[in-house]
Amino acid sequence: MSRKDRGRRGGKFNTSRFQIGIREPDRRAWPIVRAYVPMEEAWEVSGWGTAGIVRRQPDGKLTNSLFMIDLSSGGLMEAFGAENRTDEELEANSADMIDLLPPFVTGEADLAARYVWGAYAMSLAEGAIWSPELSQRHLSMLPTIGGTKKWWLQQFIGSGGLVPEGLFEVIAKILEAGEMPEGKEALTAVSMEFDLAATDRLIDALRGRPGEFEEFNPVPEAVSFHWMRERTGVPGEWAAHALIGVMKGEVFGHTANLSMAGMLVAELKKLTEGAIELKEVEWGGMEELMIVPPGLTAVE
Repeated sequence: MSRKDRGRRGGKFNTSRFQIGIREPDRRAWPIVRAYVPMEEAWEVSGWGTAGIVRRQPDGKLTNSLFMIDLSSGGLMEAFGAENRTDEELEANSADMIDLLPPFVTGEADLAARYVWGAYAMSLAEGAIWSPELSQRHLSMLPTIGGTKKWWLQQFIGSGGLVPEGLFEVIAKILEAGEMPEGKEALTAVSMEFDLAATDRLIDALRGRPGEFEEFNPVPEAVSFHWMRERTGVPGEWAAHALIGVMKGEVFGHTANLSMAGMLVAELKKLTEGAIELKEVEWGGMEELMIVPPGLTAVE
């Protein structure tokens, strides 16, 4: 269920608010089984992540809610979930989705709540109008954090909040530029430096997937790869979406937009079994680009 479900949009009046609905169960009283939070370092470079919570129903089965967050699109973007699932069914479903959703890891339920309530408040500040399903079905799964919507937003993007100050400055400029065309993302050159002791293992892992990681321009100081991925909306056409440079004890990563930066961090974490650590990130404009992003389009 996304925030595109509006109460009144395009001249069509939504009469559902006058209909008598079924009383919702008190999901917040159900025991918490686990929670999900955005992958920390992927979030730090991109403001792109997933939060969620799983609770056990009174009948023993599970229900969950997942929340997709994209700061460059205005905060909370979508919420969805499943009910009446066995442990095995929900575990299999989560495994299937892990590569389809913005990066996430297991975490504390209270932290997941801070992310979601903050992103929700941000989306409202950006003009989103949500359908009742969001609060009735999904937000009711979360622990409360108290305070007003202003406080929810402050603890999210304010000083000492969950959004790094440098990233928020980048996000603010993107939002000020206005809504992007459907399927497009604002160009942002993201350059990342990582610490990694076992860089030889990473090189072997990258070379072990030559169709996906294309080695180029060998130099004594570094081994470089393009991360080749199939273009969205153009099946069968592969293009360079990121650059990876591996040196002794260090790794360099570069992408042309925020979401791809988050994906790259998540992929490097997977390839190194979590050993790689983000050291520094810088964001820039077109003049800092080191790759030409596929589907580059100029808009006024």
